[in-house]
Amino acid sequence: MNIVEEEADASQHWMELLVESGRIDEGHVKLLMKEAGERVAIAVASVRTARTNLPAGSRKPR
Repeated sequence: MNIVEEEADASQHWMELLVESGRIDEGHVKLLMKEAGERVAIAVASVRTARTNLPAGSRKPR
């Protein structure tokens, strides 16, 4: 899930850079940027839930 979070976050970042540089109109990627943000939020929540539900002895240090 950490990889999913990183990749979705990176995709969102690149889309923002493309819009800011004027290479692409925001209207073309607005929905994709929203979806990438939602995927980041889902991945973060999933990682937190998984960490919370691990038995105490099996947790790895971060």
